[in-house]
Amino acid sequence: MPIDDKLSALTRSLILGVSLGTIALSQVGCTSDASYTSAESGVFAELDGEERRLCTRALESKSPAHVNAVLVRYPSSRCVVPLLRAMPPEVLAALSPAAVRGLPRAVIQALPKRISAQLPGLTTSPRPGATRVGIGGGNY
Repeated sequence: MPIDDKLSALTRSLILGVSLGTIALSQVGCTSDASYTSAESGVFAELDGEERRLCTRALESKSPAHVNAVLVRYPSSRCVVPLLRAMPPEVLAALSPAAVRGLPRAVIQALPKRISAQLPGLTTSPRPGATRVGIGGGNY
């Protein structure tokens, strides 16, 4: 077998392996935030009436005013977490602190830290009485 055939087989194997790995990762949910936050699929498709209309409009427009409307009218909606995850940092920073403070604790806890850190109006200090333990067991 000539060296060119071996190289070609190796190249084909690598390409196939990378392709299959990408397919496998996307099948188990290792995709970007934007991939599952479309108005036609997922949580947004399961909503009804005005709630669905507001959530879809906020998702598509990426307008702080539209996102604020969802947070005020439907703070416990199942669309809030994916909606906030899909928003760019400048939209998150422009949200109303009062609307953000009105979110239930369960919604805030379901948000990734990188999202909740960008929301105005949330306190980022630890809960009273909470103790942080570092490496070696020492408190800090």
